[in-house]
Amino acid sequence: MNMRQFSVLLLVAIFCATTAFSQTKRTLVSPNEKIKIEVELANGITYDVFCDGEHILDNCRMSLDISGNVLGSQPQLKGTQRRLVNEIKRPFLHLKYAEVPNIYNEMVLKMKGGYSVEFRAYDDGIAYRFVTNLGKTVEVNDEEITLFFPEETNLVLQQSDRFRTSYEERYSFVKSSEWHSFQKMAHYPILAITAGGTKILMSESDLRDYPAPFFRSNDANGFSSVFPKVPSKEKPRSDKSNDVLMRHRYIAKTDGTREFPWRYFVITKEEGKLIESTMGCRLAQDSKLEDVSWIKPGQASWEWWNGAVPYGPEVTFKAGLNVETYNYFIDFASKYGIEYIVKSYRRPNFVNRFVYGIFRPSKAKRSYENALRLIDAGVGTPFPVAYINIRSSLLFDKSYFVSLKSRCSHVYSQLFEHKFEEEDEILREIG
Repeated sequence: MNMRQFSVLLLVAIFCATTAFSQTKRTLVSPNEKIKIEVELANGITYDVFCDGEHILDNCRMSLDISGNVLGSQPQLKGTQRRLVNEIKRPFLHLKYAEVPNIYNEMVLKMKGGYSVEFRAYDDGIAYRFVTNLGKTVEVNDEEITLFFPEETNLVLQQSDRFRTSYEERYSFVKSSEWHSFQKMAHYPILAITAGGTKILMSESDLRDYPAPFFRSNDANGFSSVFPKVPSKEKPRSDKSNDVLMRHRYIAKTDGTREFPWRYFVITKEEGKLIESTMGCRLAQDSKLEDVSWIKPGQASWEWWNGAVPYGPEVTFKAGLNVETYNYFIDFASKYGIEYIVKSYRRPNFVNRFVYGIFRPSKAKRSYENALRLIDAGVGTPFPVAYINIRSSLLFDKSYFVSLKSRCSHVYSQLFEHKFEEEDEILREIG
């Protein structure tokens, strides 16, 4: 082989390698071109994320196991669709804004095997989801959500050692290198703060007929998803939860033709932008309800906490801590226009937990009884409905007091700040 032939073969090899690389790699940038996603299709679907040139997520993985067929393990690309979307969403509950701009670049990777992966790049973050077109009911065995950080990153986590959680755990601050797989799991939302100061808030949207993920450290400067399997046998634990005795092998049994939940990442340098973010709203489905005029902010009617049991000719069901009783209370309050206020008292220190647990009535009980005394004495005060004490063995834990809502628009401290002509009436209403 002479030098000329060698040069031609070398050029052909370089061209083929470049072409193969371009066929397996796809890039999507945000409308302002500050955020970039690089998606690579090889032995799996992986992606990297950049913000203002900073590499913030590295070689992250995704897949979806449906009845043993792992979508994304050996992806075969059929085609790519791209578009720019610029629209306005109008959530029926206005929350922060009545109108939410929804502007993003979209890339849809259509794969052989009846599925696609949709990516969106916003000026304030990215999102992706699986979309399947399999036709029949399917069992989803697992979904992989694996993230890696290019360097050590600070994490803000809510951690739990079990799947049953009220999502009220205290947030902890952990370095990504110091969170290990044998430690507690975390759940959404998760906040990561890179060495460059970029904030990445991770969560999900459009969650329907599907479990929420938990996460364990993968001991490689990142973490991976863990999903609870669907229960197959349960035992009642309380009116609101069951003990799971056995589980199926799958995490969801759902339609084979559907859109799966969005996995999204709010990306910003400014902490305030995290609070202002409307990413969850932008990715959620539009409301299916045509008339939403009946949905209004209100108070909670939690009188069943103290075991209140309704009775009378209208009670044609077995009253107790059950859905029928809750529905009765809701309908009763709606019929008579009753509004309730629930006051939560914080957990006292250890000594007082012992004192309240045995010797002294709780603040909630005293509030309930003192309100009745005021009413008996002719002093106006919101009518007390119920109280509940929560204990752990002999130790007192928390207490709650429920009353009707006061018609007064003032608070007690204002009596000392302003002069009111109707002070007596205000005091009676607040009392």
